[in-house]
This record gives sequence, C-alpha cells and structure tokens, in this order.
Amino acid sequence: MGYGRLGHSGSAHPSQKDPATSLPEVQKKTKTKLILFTLAVLVVAAVCFGIFAGIRSIGSDRHEPKLRALNRNPSQEISRTCSKAQYTSLCIDTLLDFPGSSTADEQQLLHISFNATLQSFSKALYSSSKISYTQMPPRVRSAYDSCLELLDDSVDALSRALSSVVISSSGNDESHSDVMTWLSSAMTNHDTCTDGFEGVGNGEVKDQVVGAVKGLSEMVSNCLALFSGNVNDVNGVPVANRKLLGVEETEEFPSWLKRGDRELLGTPATAIQADITVSKDGNGTVKTIAEAIKKAPEQSSRRFVIYVKSGSYEEDNLKVGRKKTNLMFIGDGKGKTNRKDPNQNTGISIHACKLLATADLEASKGSFPTYLGRPWKLYARVVYMMSDMGDHINPRGWLEWNGPFALDTLYYGEYMNRGVGAGIGQRVMWPGYHVITSTVEASKFTVAQFISGSTWLPSTGVAFFSGLSE
Repeated sequence: MGYGRLGHSGSAHPSQKDPATSLPEVQKKTKTKLILFTLAVLVVAAVCFGIFAGIRSIGSDRHEPKLRALNRNPSQEISRTCSKAQYTSLCIDTLLDFPGSSTADEQQLLHISFNATLQSFSKALYSSSKISYTQMPPRVRSAYDSCLELLDDSVDALSRALSSVVISSSGNDESHSDVMTWLSSAMTNHDTCTDGFEGVGNGEVKDQVVGAVKGLSEMVSNCLALFSGNVNDVNGVPVANRKLLGVEETEEFPSWLKRGDRELLGTPATAIQADITVSKDGNGTVKTIAEAIKKAPEQSSRRFVIYVKSGSYEEDNLKVGRKKTNLMFIGDGKGKTNRKDPNQNTGISIHACKLLATADLEASKGSFPTYLGRPWKLYARVVYMMSDMGDHINPRGWLEWNGPFALDTLYYGEYMNRGVGAGIGQRVMWPGYHVITSTVEASKFTVAQFISGSTWLPSTGVAFFSGLSE
C-alpha cells in the first residue's frame, strides 16, 4: 500500500492503468530522482571541500601570498610585531597560518614564528631525503649529502632556539646570545646548502632540493629580527644601513677573476679534485698545512689545490713563499664566516695581533698590495683592534669585492691599531667603514662580549683575555 500511495501522489496526471501494473515505472522514476539528488549533494560537497582545501593549500604556501582566496587581516599585535621584520608580508602570512595567532601577544607570536620556521626546515629535510637513493653524479651527490647534513644541523639548532626562547626573553644574556647564534647558523647552513649546487648544472635533484629550501632563509631572517627587536644585534654592535628589499643583491665574482677560478670557488670543497689533502687523522696526503705548502710545486702554471679537512690545526708562522704561485686553499666550508642578514651575530674580530709580511712578501711588497679584507656577503663585519700593522698594508686598508656591492651595509672597523700600516688618513670612505673611538663600542668585539668566551673558554684550556687588555 505504501508503494501505491507513493506512486499515486507522485504523479501529476494519474495513469488510467491499474496501479499494480504502473509500480515499476514509479519506482524507476523515484529511484532516478534519488540518484540525481544524491549526485547533486556529492557535487556540492566536493565543491565545498575543494574550496576549503584550496584555501588551506593557499594558506599554507609561504611563497605565494597573492594567491590567497581569503583576505585575512592581521591583528594589531601581528602588524606591530612584523614591522620589525625584513620580509613583512612573509612574517604576517606565517603567523596567520597558525591557529590562534589573531589573539596572541608578542611573546606568543615570537614562539609561533620560531615554531613555523622549525617546521618548514623539518619539511624541507624530509622532502629532500626522499630522493637519497636516486643515482647522482659525484658532484651532485656531494652537494646533496652536504645539504642534508646542513638541514639536519639547522633543525637541531632551531629546536634549541625554540626551547631557549623563553629563558632568553626573560633577560638571560647568555641564553639570548645562544639563540642568536643558533638562528645565525641556520641561515648560514641554508646558504651553504644552496651554494653547493652552484655550477653543478640543472637536474631533478637540484630542482627538488633547492625548491624544498626556498624561502627558509627569509623565515630565519624574520626570526632574527623579531627576536633581536631592533637594528642592533644581540651585543648591541651597530650595523650599517639595511638594504632595501627592492634592491637586488648580487654576489658575482670580481671581473678580474678568471673563469676557471670562478668555477673552483663556486664548487663544493668535497667535489674538487684536490692535489693535496690535509687531514689531522692521517686520512689525507699529509697531516699539516705546512707539509702541504712544502710539497706544492714552485712557479706552477695552473691552480694547485690544497684541500684542508675540518679540524683544529695549531701551526705557527705558515709561509707561502714567493715562488709558490697559483696555490688555492679550500676547506670543508661549514664554518665559514659571512653575514647575509643584519641581525646575525657573526663576524671576525682580530684583537692584539701582529700583521707582518713574510720574508718573501717583504722583498716584493710593492708589487703585491695587501688589504685587511673584502666584503663577500652583504653584511660583512670585521674589526681590527689594538694590533700592529706592518707597512705592507695598503694605505686604503680595504678592497671592494665587486664595485659598490655591500659598501653601505658592511661593518668594517679599526680601533687603536699601531704601526706604519695602521694609519687611517688614506683609508676608504665607505659608509660602512668606521674608525672606532669609543671604548664601550670596542668592548663589544672582545672575547667576553662578542663570543661570550668567559663562559666556555676556560674549560678548553686555551689562554685568552676577556676584555680589551689583560
């Protein structure tokens, strides 16, 4: 009976046929309607899911904020916090992607920024490690393995930074310095990773790894800016003007550098076929750098490469004679010191040293000018303090790397140096060059303040004095 009522009420023009004979047709129509309705519901659900998934996908993409489906407005706290960052849009997008960020205070937003950066590095490491069994040429394999190790080190450093950020924010200067160092190392590791793939050609491995780490350096930069909170770094050391993001950063080699040398400098150390390998553990050609120099040929017509493996080499008065031409020293590279970001707390401080010419250089110093340094990275920082400088030092003191690159963003300083080469009358007039006159400023580059050496050097047995003088 139920079926009969359904069939009768469902017909606008009741059939003259017996209801029993029209039952299959009614059932067929009803079933068709149910199927169509079900399909319609599924289509709507699929569209809704697609929109939701699209929003989440776009929202999680830190590289393409312009593609966002929703116009999310940051809170005043997020806007104020991200105003300190170099990459403001990325900072805002990163924070908005985390639930609850709209009501978070400044300290909580700092945690979110650190956490998001750590997660991004972890994802990059996971994504890159999935192709570890891919067949690769030796140079690509070397760059790939180094990159994985560097990413793993960065994950560890960022984990330490995240766990320490509460302590450091409460005013513990030692912990504060550690956080800045871990962040700085993560940024340097990222750059070393991508540098390793320079000159190896294009390919699936390079594309996947470089694509996986894209944008990570900018995220670390924002963490550094948010944590330091101002233009000065953790120790209050002044830095030069920030570079506008619209200005392209170039790190091309100088025009006088030959093509072959450029390729060597752009190749990972482990991928270069060295003529001599120095290794303290005996796994190389020789155990000391002095031995390697002695074995190098005189008046070489090509670059003679000496590869120094990682380790501590305590050798006095290493001399490269005038006849030892075309020598190139390379190392493992992980600990190289350069500054890409103004908030990195890295740099070089040369304090109470003697800068003297060897006998060979002394005899021909007029033909081979010697400089205190050249900027390789945008925020290079080097300071010479209370040191003796010989007359082989060029009166200009410093040399450009490539035209005006980094001259207004670097920090090169000199403080109370002595000797003929220490005269500052003819020094360069770059915006980033400083003649330090303040004891307070100079003290920021001492062992105690620059590397917090007083807290960890005593246990090593290394002799040192922590301040400007003994």
